[in-house]
Amino acid sequence: MKFNTKLLHGKAGRNTPDGATLPGISQVSAFSYDSAEHLEKVFGNKSPGFAYTRIGITVALVFIGIPFVVRTVQPVLEKLDPSYEEAAGVLGASRTKIFWSVVFPEIRPAVITGFGLAFGRCLGEYGSVVFIAGNQPFQTEITPLIIMSELQEYDYASATAIALVMLIVAFLILFLSNWVQARSSKKLKGGS
Repeated sequence: MKFNTKLLHGKAGRNTPDGATLPGISQVSAFSYDSAEHLEKVFGNKSPGFAYTRIGITVALVFIGIPFVVRTVQPVLEKLDPSYEEAAGVLGASRTKIFWSVVFPEIRPAVITGFGLAFGRCLGEYGSVVFIAGNQPFQTEITPLIIMSELQEYDYASATAIALVMLIVAFLILFLSNWVQARSSKKLKGGS
């Protein structure tokens, strides 16, 4: 894979095969092109073909959202007392039973909160998905691209309406995840 180390350090633009330099956002496009070229060399004609498919959009959004889930679940797992798992194992519980009966009830609020945050983030994701989505009507359209197309057509009312619906959905998701978090912390502190 061709990769310009100056790009990593932000010292220069991306060099093209003809020696020109690409500034700004073009660097991301050029790197994406090099990555796609590398995948083609590795997979040949059996390339997974994620571009312009729902699977590709899903993979991109999972890649964007996973850090939110990890950042909420990791502290809970670190605080989890391993003696509960050991006690369940000594009493004859299988690993699966230990996970679902001991570990998962402890991390459930963090998982719900993490997925809520990830979904709220992915709802308005534009930058990474725009390279994969393709904007095929009724197949790979994403709401930020619909908003952009409405803005380009000077239909500000439609763009505002779509953005407002997205904002309301994001607020509802964040409200529900905060409510679940508050409710579970209240239970852990002994409230009802």
